[in-house]
Formats: sequence, structure tokens, C-alpha cells
Amino acid sequence: MSEYGYIPESLEVQSQSSNAGIFTPKDIYNLDIAKKWSSAGELELIETNSATSSDASVVALDFENIRGSEFDTHFITIQSGRSNGYQYLSLRFGVDGSYTTSGYRYARQQILHSTYSEDKSTSSSHLRIGSYVYKGENAYATIQNLHKDDRYVQVTSQMAGVEGNNSDSASSIGIGNLPTATSYNCIRVCRTSGVGWYEIKASLYGVRNA
Repeated sequence: MSEYGYIPESLEVQSQSSNAGIFTPKDIYNLDIAKKWSSAGELELIETNSATSSDASVVALDFENIRGSEFDTHFITIQSGRSNGYQYLSLRFGVDGSYTTSGYRYARQQILHSTYSEDKSTSSSHLRIGSYVYKGENAYATIQNLHKDDRYVQVTSQMAGVEGNNSDSASSIGIGNLPTATSYNCIRVCRTSGVGWYEIKASLYGVRNA
């Protein structure tokens, strides 16, 4: 019998795709406390960043401890208040606080002013995940392969917000990537052209694969 009571010991397997042996409630509890119990798809909060300003000078929120060696997939949620101008909610990726400012690719479908349109780029300074709005934004994005130096970063996103002065709604869905095989270790939430917010809150999660 092994440390956690697997039966038989030769079949000690506990992972996303293959499980064998017998687990008692105590075994599961001990493994969970040791962060060794497999919970595929489970979200673990890494960090929440927030900021407020009286003059809309908050132009970015940075996450520089993404725990990339633990997670192949990250999930980020974003809630923002009023800004000082119309711009696109976006992401950037970087290494040790130095962020890439070119080469992002994205394609989005959006409804703005009750009108459907498409927006895309194969060479952008940001990866857009939001529509051209002023009042407020709520968005999430799934980010894959950030820490993989042999794969491209892949992003899927969805956003809903207020177009401006409570006049209309805006929403979008999109995909994007950064086609350079680099091990990135930080994420920046920003808006194009440096337009900032009066308030913003973002939470970064790791998604457990095994």
C-alpha cells in the first residue's frame, strides 16, 4: 500500500486521462491539501489587480507572476468603469516586464450601435478583445501556451459593454494569437492609444489540466 492508500500499489495512477486504484475520502483530502489531486478544468486564482483614478490616468494593469510553469492555460476576467475616451480593450504579452508591441493577430465579430461588423488585423500593436467603447466594459479571455517556447500564444475572448453615455450596448467575440514561439511570463491589460480608465479590476486564473 502506498502513502495515500492506493490499492494495488502497482496501479497508482491519478491524472486527467487515466485513473486506477482506490481512493478513500481521506486520500482525496490529503492529496487536495498537497495540491496533488487532479481537478481538470479547475480555476485557481493567481492574482487580482485593481486601480482607480480621479483623472482616468490608469492606462494598464500588469500581471507579472503568471505561474506559467504550473499552467498551460490562463483565464482572465476584466471589469472596467468609465474611461476618458473611446478605445479598444486589449492585451499584450511580455517577458520580465518588457511587453511585445507588434505582430499581434486577431479577428473579431461585434455588434456596435445595433450594427454587426467584423474587425481584424494580421499585424497590430495590441491584441484586441473588446469593442470601441467609452462607458464601461466587462470581458473575459482564455489564453493558451503563454509559457511554451515551442508554441504560439492563442486567445479567445468575449466582451460586453456600454457604447457611451448609456446610449447603446456593444459586444464582441474574437480570437487572436501572437505568432512568435517565446516563453512569455507576463500579461498587460490595456487600451489602444494609451486611453485610460477611471476604474478597472482584473483577475487572472490558472486552469488546471491534470
